[in-house]
Amino acid sequence: MIRVRFAPSPTGALHIGGAHTALFNYLFAKRLGGKFILRIEDTDTERSSKEFEENILESLKWLGIEWDEGPYYQSKRLDLYREKANELLKKGIAYECFCTPEELKERREMMVKMGRPPRYDGRCRDLDEDQKRSLREKGLKSVLRIKIPDGKSFLRDAVKGEVSFSNESLGGDMVIMKSDGYPTYNFAVVVDDIDMEITHVIRGDDHLTNTFKQMIIYKAFGKELPQFAHIPLLLGPDKAKLSKRHGAASVLEYRQMGYLSDALFNFLSLLGWTPKEGQDIFSRDELISMFCLAKLNSNPAVFDIKRLEWMNSQYIKNMDDSKLFDLAKPFYDKEGIKVLKDNFTLRAINLGKARAKTLQDLVSGTKYFFVEPELSFEEVKAIKLNNSTLFLLEKFLVLLDNDECNSHIELEKKSREMVASYNQAFKDLVNPLRLIITGMKVGPGLFEIVCALGKDIVKRRVLKFINES
Repeated sequence: MIRVRFAPSPTGALHIGGAHTALFNYLFAKRLGGKFILRIEDTDTERSSKEFEENILESLKWLGIEWDEGPYYQSKRLDLYREKANELLKKGIAYECFCTPEELKERREMMVKMGRPPRYDGRCRDLDEDQKRSLREKGLKSVLRIKIPDGKSFLRDAVKGEVSFSNESLGGDMVIMKSDGYPTYNFAVVVDDIDMEITHVIRGDDHLTNTFKQMIIYKAFGKELPQFAHIPLLLGPDKAKLSKRHGAASVLEYRQMGYLSDALFNFLSLLGWTPKEGQDIFSRDELISMFCLAKLNSNPAVFDIKRLEWMNSQYIKNMDDSKLFDLAKPFYDKEGIKVLKDNFTLRAINLGKARAKTLQDLVSGTKYFFVEPELSFEEVKAIKLNNSTLFLLEKFLVLLDNDECNSHIELEKKSREMVASYNQAFKDLVNPLRLIITGMKVGPGLFEIVCALGKDIVKRRVLKFINES
């Protein structure tokens, strides 16, 4: 049974990079009929919060990344970590270290001055019981360290291939249990992964050094390693590590801006993986059926917000109007626009979705259906100074009275013929007419708008404009 895990720390909102990692774990598990386990690594009590935990859970649910087990909480598993640490202590693989933070800092600084890499010097490795008792009597608290063997460690990574690392670069014997009785990150992770029978660890390649540390802990317990797969970190368009300056930082911020979960799911899946050349839009089932860990790219993927916008626009454009209304309604509500799921609103959505990049765009681009547009003094003055425009507007109202508005194509044809019959320029009608009835200079086809709004609304807005002093 394939078992993978996503293990975020509730010290911040779920960022896009974390969601990307969670998604690859999810796709891999679903493709092979495995289990996706959610684990909350909340042992950092000072920085962890319930608010961030809820943000992570809500983000995953919104993206449609459903977990099969969990969430498990490290804070509720402290007895297990202590038990496992004592197991290594009894085997002589771990030992107590009484060095104070001040002593450690002083020794590190000394090593740097001597041109040596700063690392723990193993001073407490061979303390006998009398020495340890004496140190305790002085009131010193101990941590537990695990012995780091000499030589190199070798890893066969599913994405990066063969990787080796000098154990000397790991900073010396590492702490596995702190003096407050809490485990260190790397120790808790290994204990959990062994206990939860994790078969594959898929995570960002910024964890590669941690992996070599964790490999030593696996071997200390005499356990086989899971299959590791280190995926490249996401980059911004400037090829720097993705950060908030490249756009929204968290998953739910994208929801708030009006991105669809299906679009973001699709977009993130293609960062570092190309399931099929020449195709960009995939259903969730298609992505699951084609996912292959061995085909992930070893080079970093660029998070291109313009591509996400395009992809989101495709999902909006091809979505059923009724379903799109349900997703867009909270955005109308936020703007203070009351909308009902009636034919009028669905016409507005159908017309506006062709140009919308986000749900917020959709609301902004259809606001004139529900709110009377307001023109600036300069806009009103420019239109009214053109006698030809006022004349054509009046003639258009006559034409509109005699047209059923069943076809925007036919209405446009008649309007062109009418304007031509008076030897006027068509732009002298369409540009001001669009501004009067929508408040915008660009948008969908003008005569599509006229037919979608309906004759009564168009006539009322034009007459109001003409009659206002």
